[in-house]
Amino acid sequence: IYTLVHIISPLFQLTFDGIIFILTLVRTARHVKESRESGLYSITEVVLRNGG
Repeated sequence: IYTLVHIISPLFQLTFDGIIFILTLVRTARHVKESRESGLYSITEVVLRNGG
């Protein structure tokens, strides 16, 4: 049982990190899209505003 938890725990953490990464990517892409449509910000400014 301990071995199973030892295997599943890192996998769960990896999946969670992946979800966070995807959500951040989607949010950044949405910001870029909005900024491009409004013409107020460059892509670089959007990336910097989101902390890279």
